[in-house]
Amino acid sequence: MLIGDGWVKDGDYNTGFSTTVLPLPHHGLTDYDRSPGRLEDDPAYRLHPDDWRVFHTRYTRYVTPREFHRALVPRPARR
Repeated sequence: MLIGDGWVKDGDYNTGFSTTVLPLPHHGLTDYDRSPGRLEDDPAYRLHPDDWRVFHTRYTRYVTPREFHRALVPRPARR
């Protein structure tokens, strides 16, 4: 049995703040009624800040499209 508990924040323009990562969804969030603020002030971040610093690296390092594309291209095997 697999039980999932998460959110999908899509880019649909009819979705509140669809063009931003913040505010982070969490169980206490009933509606996207406030403008996004700083990551460090977000309740989901404050609950587990170490998790965000270690695993959610999109806040600490921007990966350019070129880097992403290069990572998808197969490289020749080393001999």
